[in-house]
Amino acid sequence: MQLNADATPGIEAPAPTGDMTLLIVDDDRAFVQRLGRAMEARGYAVTVAESVREGLEAVDRSPPAFAVVDMGSATGRASTSSRR
Repeated sequence: MQLNADATPGIEAPAPTGDMTLLIVDDDRAFVQRLGRAMEARGYAVTVAESVREGLEAVDRSPPAFAVVDMGSATGRASTSSRR
């Protein structure tokens, strides 16, 4: 999987504005590293959590503008927690 704005013809990634914080909740370290690097290169401050519980704790500490959550996480029920 390549994270590249140029991968989709005719669609350009807009320059981020405002709150540029992103929380990634996923236990797949390779995916998290790729996505995290790509988003940091675009100016986002990235926080990573390896479990739903860690993700909720991160949100309590500092709510992000955006979150990417593995809905099939083996480390917790993301579908239930995402309602929070």
